[in-house]
Amino acid sequence: MNNALILSLAIALASPAFAASPPRGEAHFVLLQSRDTPFVGVTVSGTCKSDDGSFFGGQKVESTWSCTTDAQGVCTAEI
Repeated sequence: MNNALILSLAIALASPAFAASPPRGEAHFVLLQSRDTPFVGVTVSGTCKSDDGSFFGGQKVESTWSCTTDAQGVCTAEI
């Protein structure tokens, strides 16, 4: 193979590995009782832990999140 082609393939394949992670994300929940009756006003909470590994610098991030369900049993937590 041509060296230029090999180099361009290596760069194209490695590019996603160097992409930055998003600053935040969302988790979506739907809480239903039996017969699809929504749980209304219920608060769901937790902790999200991530470790980007030594390849990306070894940064460990921990963030707490919570959300309260609406009339349809839906809540969205920003993480």
